[in-house]
Amino acid sequence: MLFQSIFFAALSGVPLVASAALPKRGSSLELVNGPFFTFHYKTDRPSEKNWIGIYSIYGEGPGKEHSIYWDWMRESEETKRIDDTHFNWGAYKAYLLAESGYTVLAGPIDIFLSGDGPVSFNIEKFTTKNAREGEKFETRVSGLLHHAPDPNTKYSKESSDADWVSVSEDGIISGIPSGSGSSTVTIRATASDRSTATIDVTVPVVASGKPLVTELKVLSLNLWYGGTKVKDYNRKQIFAIANSGADIVGLQESTHGHATQIADALGWQSWQGVDSSIISRYPISERYGAVTETSVAVRVALDGDNNQVILHNCHPYAYPYGPYDPCFNEKDADAIMNTEKRASRARQIQNIVGAMAGALDNADKVPVLLTGDFNAPSHLDWTDATNS
Repeated sequence: MLFQSIFFAALSGVPLVASAALPKRGSSLELVNGPFFTFHYKTDRPSEKNWIGIYSIYGEGPGKEHSIYWDWMRESEETKRIDDTHFNWGAYKAYLLAESGYTVLAGPIDIFLSGDGPVSFNIEKFTTKNAREGEKFETRVSGLLHHAPDPNTKYSKESSDADWVSVSEDGIISGIPSGSGSSTVTIRATASDRSTATIDVTVPVVASGKPLVTELKVLSLNLWYGGTKVKDYNRKQIFAIANSGADIVGLQESTHGHATQIADALGWQSWQGVDSSIISRYPISERYGAVTETSVAVRVALDGDNNQVILHNCHPYAYPYGPYDPCFNEKDADAIMNTEKRASRARQIQNIVGAMAGALDNADKVPVLLTGDFNAPSHLDWTDATNS
């Protein structure tokens, strides 16, 4: 696999490097041909706290979201390779940033992690967010593609049972539904190497004047080191979440931008935290971010201002790990409770509940949900029947 610039030589296929923005104050950032994610930068404002941030191509960039990965760029000029082991297939953008903050010194430059073909989709069938009859609908499915050799893949509508559905060359489904019920469309992706793949997409359409969402499915999922201990983990994560039917997912152990990359693939929105993150099929109208040391929160607009929910997602510290007490140490309920009192989890959960207090007071108008990996056993689960 190769990292390539978004811009390619038309005939030779040799990757070219281009900055999407003019350098700031004599600073520059370039992607170097060679080892993956190797950058050359120079700046007339060197600092021990200058850094490079790698962001999703679909995101809002520095200061608006967490980077997928970052590293220090402390010299006035340097060629440096950063850790690329956490990146999945797709498009990214890189910035040279100042003083541990979000002042852009150079960039963004667009970069692309190519696949080794032939092109394929992560899943065979996909269901989008709900659409409403008579209202404009738009969603992106290009992220579901896998192993494209470059960003020049073209998308087209192969067939559909609904005339209102259109598919753009860059993989955007759009249109104004003319009736209620599910609409289906088969989309074909054609890569620059002429390999092709298809995916069947269902768009649920509700009747005009009806609530857009009447049932909400929420999932909590610990990715376990981002999933990196599992072969082909990113494809499996996408497959599992897409087929779960979940609308909002609280992710734990999502370090290094794994939540952002999953959301990008699904055409969803995300709040990427350091550990705990949230992804949503429906628009995230407000990102509260890290509300405590172990939790994040967002507000999701299921139907504009008319129907919203708040989700908190947490991952309290694991050790001392409560489940070990009954499983390996043969401790009784009192000992288990003492372990929990000694652990920082109790304080962290109290802080989380405290952070939710204001929203809970208004929960009859805007429901409040909590997901998480709590790293804690329940003494109520430890009975004679389960002691075997």
